[in-house]
Amino acid sequence: MAKIEKVTDPKIMVTDSVLLKELAKQKVDANYVELLQDYALPETKDGKPVKGKSPYAKFYRDRRSRKRFAVISALPMVNARNENCVATWRPYGSKYVVGPNQFELEVEGREGLLRCINDQPGGMKAGSETTWAPGLYLDRVEMLPENDKAEIAQDDMNPNYSNNVLEWDYGICVRKLRVIEGWFMDYFVFSSDPCGTVTVKVESAGDLDMSYKFAGDKNQRWLDCAIDGNKITISASEWSKPLVTYPVEVR
Repeated sequence: MAKIEKVTDPKIMVTDSVLLKELAKQKVDANYVELLQDYALPETKDGKPVKGKSPYAKFYRDRRSRKRFAVISALPMVNARNENCVATWRPYGSKYVVGPNQFELEVEGREGLLRCINDQPGGMKAGSETTWAPGLYLDRVEMLPENDKAEIAQDDMNPNYSNNVLEWDYGICVRKLRVIEGWFMDYFVFSSDPCGTVTVKVESAGDLDMSYKFAGDKNQRWLDCAIDGNKITISASEWSKPLVTYPVEVR
């Protein structure tokens, strides 16, 4: 009987932390588990999907027991170009650009540029763009960040990510632009009462509405907001209500 060798090729070794924990739980030696199929776009034959490839799953096999394992993601891990999604910001001259994802995204100063890489169900075509830049006002006075260029910050929602959040410090709050696989979010975080009426107004151009739509605290209590086109306003009295628990996020 041929000797079963350990996996030595780093390209097919198990590095996924979730699978490593499960293998240890099942007392399966990860040194004998190999990657069979990474995340990939599905293929079709005669108009029907071919099994074995998915942007949401990757598959492994234990060489000794022949047992198979699948790691399933709720997010698409490859894009329309069949590139592995890399949820991270990268400096590029005066800009920041996002690694391969379901879209192209870049930021210069406080302005973002979103570009489609494939046709979208909502009607946006590959190559179409949207730009946006929010303005923050306290009692109608514009607030500016300490530095117009963002800093790369720690993801406080999921420590498994790194370098995926841009942050601007406005003194009364922090603006964050967070990206993960297939999705991004632009929002303001208030850690205390700003002591005034807050308005966020977004100037945008393109096929997508980039306006902010709601505000909520850490206990998922929604603050009353006045929305008027591209402008959202939270009154001074709303911030100071006894039930409001900080931080509060405006999204």
